[in-house]
Amino acid sequence: MISKGFLAMTERELIRLLSLYKQTLFPSLISAGLYIIIFGQSLGSRIGDIKGIPYILYIIPGLIMMSVINPAYQNSSSSLMQSKFLKFIEDILITPISGFEICLSFIIGATFRGLLNGLLVYVLAYIL
Repeated sequence: MISKGFLAMTERELIRLLSLYKQTLFPSLISAGLYIIIFGQSLGSRIGDIKGIPYILYIIPGLIMMSVINPAYQNSSSSLMQSKFLKFIEDILITPISGFEICLSFIIGATFRGLLNGLLVYVLAYIL
């Protein structure tokens, strides 16, 4: 059975992610856009095709995965460090929520951020 504490922690992570979109979503979009423009267009025209695949299409899956994995790790680690720095990690740890639920709420927030970043980079790559 899902506890109210787990739902509150998960909601907190998702709201934090969406309210700080300038810090959580834009940086990966900007870096992926720069990679696509600099490496994909300028360098890709010099490299040419790799086994029949244009270089720009060769680097896009790697950029998408880079924008999924890095922000997912950054989300959970920054959330934990922020709660430790602001001294409310103790409040989380003394609640009647299991350690599994606490970890799972951080994992869900990180997964959501990673997938959202990946989707946005995919849309950006499609547009560019």
